[in-house]
Amino acid sequence: MSYSDLSERLASLSIVVREHQNRLEGQPLATSARRLNASLAAFEKKLHDFLEGNGPGIRELGDLLKSPQAKKHLTLPALKVVFRDLLDKSLPEGTPAQAKSAFLKKIAKREKGEEALAYLKEFFFKAAKPAPVPKEKEALQKEFLRLGSLDEFELALELDKRWKKLGDLKKLAAANGVAVTAKTTKERLADALVHYARRAYANVGLV
Repeated sequence: MSYSDLSERLASLSIVVREHQNRLEGQPLATSARRLNASLAAFEKKLHDFLEGNGPGIRELGDLLKSPQAKKHLTLPALKVVFRDLLDKSLPEGTPAQAKSAFLKKIAKREKGEEALAYLKEFFFKAAKPAPVPKEKEALQKEFLRLGSLDEFELALELDKRWKKLGDLKKLAAANGVAVTAKTTKERLADALVHYARRAYANVGLV
């Protein structure tokens, strides 16, 4: 079917429906109408995307980047991970809003809208339900080694989201023999934990 044939069929159908709308009833017809409406909505969205020069998923991705979830979870550390995973690029200088705008443009240019959309939905789902901070010593020691295996972007994201409380960092330090004093700041303790966690992970790999 050509698009010319489609346009004529839709026009003809709209006339018939409009003329008989007060007589139309029954569950089978209503069910068919709902399915048709859903299909038309999907086609209309793809049509507008094409006419506006957007690839598949770009419109939805733009909406997602403006959502409350994006505002909450797409911090600069998170955006560094997203840029690396989807674009294999470093995060450009600027605010999170500027980074999101640059991200959308680059994704559109590479025609990776649907891939980026699926990635971010999964990213937000995991960010909304982070794994709880362990309490037992053995679990804290395993977590220490896991942190030591992460790259700088993943570590920054962990410290920004999951290990953001000084009390939790102190528990992690105590379980792994990292010294803490009354004057130790959160930033210094985080740096020390990262340093020793990486050393511990490297030593395990040598065994």
